[in-house]
Amino acid sequence: MRARTAPRRRRPAVDVAERVAAAVDERSHDDRAAEDVAARFDPFDEAEESLRRQGVRRALEALPERERRILELRFGFEGEPWTLEAIGNELDLTRERVRQLEGQALSRLGALRDLISVAAA
Repeated sequence: MRARTAPRRRRPAVDVAERVAAAVDERSHDDRAAEDVAARFDPFDEAEESLRRQGVRRALEALPERERRILELRFGFEGEPWTLEAIGNELDLTRERVRQLEGQALSRLGALRDLISVAAA
């Protein structure tokens, strides 16, 4: 005697059609997203950003080593930005001294920028 098995349920054609339509719609949405990204990519913007980064690097090189290191860590040039406390622990300084040196470095960079703009005029 054979054991009876439950009859296989068939999915309604409407259900299958809806799933296919949803998959196609999802795919076309992905294509539109890729087109949006491509449309937003501007080689001139990329070149400008690269030049800006190079300019920042050159400006930082004009700073004393400790001030440069503080700004690199504080603004996350090599990854995540660091807190004043973390930088202080790394450089064996108090948070307050790190804050002072950060301000001093930013002032120097501002003065350097002003000097460059006067020289260029």
